[in-house]
Amino acid sequence: MRHFTVNILYAVILLLIAPWGWADSPETPITSDRVALPGHVLPALSMAQPVAAPSMALKRVAEPLTLTIVLRRSDPAGFEQYLRDVYDPQSPQYLKFLNPEEVSDRFGPSQDDYDTVQAYFEQQGFTVAEGSRNRMTLTVAGVRSTAEKALRIEIGDYVAGERQFFANANEPTLPRTVARKVQSVAGLSDLAVPRPQILKTIRIVFGAVICDLEYATIYAGLFVAVANANNGKPITPEQLQKIKDEAQKFLDKCVRNVVFAAYGLPVGNDPPPPAWQGSDGTGQTIGLLEFDTFNPSDAADFIRLIGLPESTFNRISQVHVNGGAGPTPGPDQDEVLLDINTVLLIAPGAKIAVYDAPFTGANTSFQSLFNAMINGGVNIISNSWSYCEDQTTLADVQSIDAILQSAAASGISVFNGSGDTGSTCLNGSPNTIGV
Repeated sequence: MRHFTVNILYAVILLLIAPWGWADSPETPITSDRVALPGHVLPALSMAQPVAAPSMALKRVAEPLTLTIVLRRSDPAGFEQYLRDVYDPQSPQYLKFLNPEEVSDRFGPSQDDYDTVQAYFEQQGFTVAEGSRNRMTLTVAGVRSTAEKALRIEIGDYVAGERQFFANANEPTLPRTVARKVQSVAGLSDLAVPRPQILKTIRIVFGAVICDLEYATIYAGLFVAVANANNGKPITPEQLQKIKDEAQKFLDKCVRNVVFAAYGLPVGNDPPPPAWQGSDGTGQTIGLLEFDTFNPSDAADFIRLIGLPESTFNRISQVHVNGGAGPTPGPDQDEVLLDINTVLLIAPGAKIAVYDAPFTGANTSFQSLFNAMINGGVNIISNSWSYCEDQTTLADVQSIDAILQSAAASGISVFNGSGDTGSTCLNGSPNTIGV
């Protein structure tokens, strides 16, 4: 499936040259008892103008803010060695994967570290919105002023072009005992908003309309041919069913070819190419990362359209992260349905788990969604959402890659849509597959 990990990962090339002075140490001392977490200030702030609003004081007190803390491994060197060994054909550990909880039990984050970080943010006035079994992410909810106090930062409003957003003006700091356990804090800005790769949706919708028109033409042609052959006798129910079946075969193949063509897969092969023969996804659970939701009836209609058993619908499930994307589908529901439909066409025997979350402001991060899928038992992760390189920070990029390392450590394949921009959207992470 043509999905994978976030265009922001491709920002690594640009962001690594940014003048933040990371040095070799993950911590930058500020005072004897507090340490800065570098890489959290947006480069885009240099081209933005502060917005002086009289309501700023009220926003600081009342505006909700959700943060996702990504924790560090307790034994990063041991984890890196395990990751090399488990993918080395010459190693005795080759492909002997640990599950996500076993990875954390062995290499961290430890339960003590997790408890320490959680206790600090709760003491500062945050409430826990979402935890994680592997202890890699902790999502907490509060307001702007809570974050400013806990992290010793100033969060202001800015405008760049026609885009208004909030962001932190300085690097966050934490008490030294807490900072050494934290890799990053996501959610300090709402400049980056994930967008679906909509061009594929447009191509597929247009192609499906053409298929429907051709289906109607073929159905009418077959009907006329049978009627003429009957020499005035009524068409029997058996003949009518045969007409429907023949037209449906064409429609199934046409829709399949449209989707395959949109994703650059070979078309006109039935069955598919040799590498796919005999494999329909049975035994696999494919997790779809989404920032919108869908009407289940639409998925059921597509299952009937392509001729799969109605029981196929029972293999589709939803997992709402941080409250989910909402009770009703939004403007990007077509992307969600496209992702589901593509799996149904390519791997009809697989289970499909749709992980959805809100992204109004900074309510949910890629980090928490990816980690929820890792802990949820999926074998494959598919993501077709992205935001631009200049909308994120180095800390965000590196912490997402840390989560994707967790997927790799448990043998979970992650596929990320390379975007509709061709060669300008590069695959910058060794822990993902850009397609």
